[in-house]
Amino acid sequence: MKRTRPAVTAVDVAVDCLAVARMTKLVQEDEFPFGPAREWVLDVFAEAKPAELLRCPYCASMWLGMLAVYARHRWPRAWPLASRVLASSLVAGLVAEWSDRS
Repeated sequence: MKRTRPAVTAVDVAVDCLAVARMTKLVQEDEFPFGPAREWVLDVFAEAKPAELLRCPYCASMWLGMLAVYARHRWPRAWPLASRVLASSLVAGLVAEWSDRS
């Protein structure tokens, strides 16, 4: 019996977009867990493409977006959970930043 993949809804796409935004912020800005690896890439490849991909949010989000699409296809039960966690983290961080300004 062949398993069918669940249909992807507009809400799934929206949550995945938020997850990609969070992953981009993780890779580009957060110290844990990517800080040392990011600094190493920026030092070793200062003017090369890998460093450019880390500096440009549009570039990084394109690759991370492809990773999210692949993850949804490859792990249809696990990815939605990870995506919700990442999206929740982004929203919570934005709300915290917004409330600190008030």
